[in-house]
Amino acid sequence: MGPMTDLLKKDTPFIWGSEQQQAFDTIKEKLITVPVLAHPNFKKLFLLYTDASKEGVGAILAQKQPDGRIHPVQFVFHCNNKVERNYPITDLEGLAVIWAVKKLKRYLRNVSFTIITDHSVLKHIFGGDEIPDRRRG
Repeated sequence: MGPMTDLLKKDTPFIWGSEQQQAFDTIKEKLITVPVLAHPNFKKLFLLYTDASKEGVGAILAQKQPDGRIHPVQFVFHCNNKVERNYPITDLEGLAVIWAVKKLKRYLRNVSFTIITDHSVLKHIFGGDEIPDRRRG
């Protein structure tokens, strides 16, 4: 975990040191520099990028803007609990998709969106493609 999320753990004393201040300053700088969040356009396609690790799941909701570039609309992150940290990676990647869709439902309800993931098994599951049989040489 990071120096700031460690402060949220149960029975952890709240000590704000140089490591926490540096993490806070980094977050603050990231919030005011490119890419700055774009305003959502509910008439355009949303792009939902998801990813997962043992530590947490996250997503970026984005849209193509008039300048032709993809800009983020919203960033979301969830720290996995003890049980979730034991999930196999495919389950974690699936959790990232389901959690993100639920978390961002105020944007995604009744609109078209595309889920973008780097996990090939999920691409087969959601895409309806047959997963290749690796037992054949």
